[in-house]
Amino acid sequence: MSRVTERLEGRAVAARALGVVLIASSVALGATGVPLIWRYAPPVHSGLRAAHAAAAVLFLCSTIALLCVMLVRRLATRRRPSSGWAGAAVVVAAVVGILTGRVIAWDWIGLRAVTVGSNSRGVLRAGFSDQVRFVVIDGTEVAPSTYRSWVIVHLVLLPALCASGALLAAMRMRQHVSLRRESAVRDQQQALS
Repeated sequence: MSRVTERLEGRAVAARALGVVLIASSVALGATGVPLIWRYAPPVHSGLRAAHAAAAVLFLCSTIALLCVMLVRRLATRRRPSSGWAGAAVVVAAVVGILTGRVIAWDWIGLRAVTVGSNSRGVLRAGFSDQVRFVVIDGTEVAPSTYRSWVIVHLVLLPALCASGALLAAMRMRQHVSLRRESAVRDQQQALS
């Protein structure tokens, strides 16, 4: 096996390991994010919110590292980095996700009427209830319509973009790996004959 082939195989192993970390952090984001939709309450919903933030940072770091490995592999094979755009879109979506996650973490909400014994929890109630007059985030009053827009971006658009970008990048990466293996097999057969 040549040095170039050994390096490419090493990068393929790194890419697979980073892919596993990316999948694990995605599962952790979903497992911690879904309960926060209904159970979030300030000041800091202790372990659940902290776990969600840690999973988001791990997702971002593994996405950036995987994008770098993909680009290095493309440069080593002197091919155009075609799946790099999908990976870059996932990195941007992850950064926007971290930012919008900070925006939808409300400090308190102003209600039109209060029922004794009830509590206000979750981002859905703050964003979609008719009883909410305003939402306070980091000391700033925000209109319910603005808050609702950020909730939709964070809960619907960004996960869809991350999932589709990651799927596209994985499919392109797998396609290029199989093409490279086929060419390596042909090269070995030609060398033997």
